[in-house]
This record gives sequence, structure tokens and C-alpha cells, in this order.
Amino acid sequence: MSSSVGISFPLTIKLPETPSSTGTSSQIKLKPQEISISSSYPVTSLTELLRDAADKNSLQKTKSIHGIVTKSHFTSKSLTLLLNQMVIAYSKTSDFGSARQVFDEIPHKSVFSWTVLIVGATENGFHRDGFGYFVVIRGFSSLTFVNTSLLSVYAKLGRVGDSRKVFSSMESRNEVSWNAMISGFVSNGFYSEAYSSFSGCGGRCCCSLECRKRTRSHGQRL
Repeated sequence: MSSSVGISFPLTIKLPETPSSTGTSSQIKLKPQEISISSSYPVTSLTELLRDAADKNSLQKTKSIHGIVTKSHFTSKSLTLLLNQMVIAYSKTSDFGSARQVFDEIPHKSVFSWTVLIVGATENGFHRDGFGYFVVIRGFSSLTFVNTSLLSVYAKLGRVGDSRKVFSSMESRNEVSWNAMISGFVSNGFYSEAYSSFSGCGGRCCCSLECRKRTRSHGQRL
């Protein structure tokens, strides 16, 4: 059964294309007044809205989307994806208390989930808590894997400098580590650094085809 929840901020949502006499895709314009959204709301759209709320440091939007998620029904995998992104959004809006509560609700916590929590804690000044979470995650994963996850999260947040610091501090790097660093450079527009890393990985990296194209294209212009 679908449930609904009211929200009160302006959004424009693209819905999947459906056959129509006009041949155009459907859109819903959400105006500032109180409106209602069904729980069939696309998971990908909710994820994008959470990213937007985090980028704009909007606590109100984050809480409103949280309300939608709480009163809706998702698969365990989709819920984990949404709650991971919600931890990031709450952390970015300086509400780490809510971020911690959301983390507790994640059905299947991954290394990524823990890494997001570590970054959120340190970003909000809870360094001792962040270190404690790091110790916990070290108990069930290798240091290389943990550091790779950490640099990936930093890159996703646009903090390439922090990603590079983590990467440089790693005593052991594998193919995944190199790929994560190169992809982080490319996604943030640091093509020269990506090309240098790609050239220096000694054949240990195999980033996506698009990543390799953009990296090599930049290298040819150097």
C-alpha cells in the first residue's frame, strides 16, 4: 500500500517517459505550498534530492526527504542506498546527531556506510568519535580497503585534497585504490593529476572506459 507525506519546498521532478499524444515526458512541478508525494517516488530521484540538499546545506530539505523515506516502503538495498546518502546530507548540514541516528537505521551497513559516518564525525568536530568508528571498521576489513573507501568518500564530497592525503599515506595500494584515486581526480576535473596517476600506476589500474578516454585525451594535450 502506498503512503504519502507532505513537503513544502519547490522541486521539479522528471518522471519516466510514458506514451502520450504529445510525445513529451511527464513532469511534476512541486510548488512551495503543502503537497503530497506517493511512496512510489523513484529511489534515484530521492537520492539526487538528498545530494542537492547536502550541496546546498539545506537541513529543511533533508528533514522533509527523511519524512518521505520514513513513511514509505523500499527494498533493503534501496533503503541502504538512501540512508547512506541521508547520513551525508545531515552531516553536511551540521546535524550530526540526526546523521548518527540515521546510520543506526541502515539495514546492511557496509564499509562505505561506516566511512561516511567517519567523515561526518570529523567534519563536525567529533574527532574522537570518528577515530572510534575507524577502529570498529578496522575490525572487519583490511586497512587498504578502509583507506580506499575513505578517499572515495572524500572525492565524492569534492574534497580531492583530503583524498590525495589518504592515498599518499597508504603503505599498500592495490588496483582498486589506484582506480578510486584516478576516478576521483577525473570526476572533480583534475585531469592533469589523473593523467599523472594513470601513468604512474604501472598497469595496476583499469578505470572505466570513459575515465580512461578523458585521462588519455588530457595527456595527449600536455
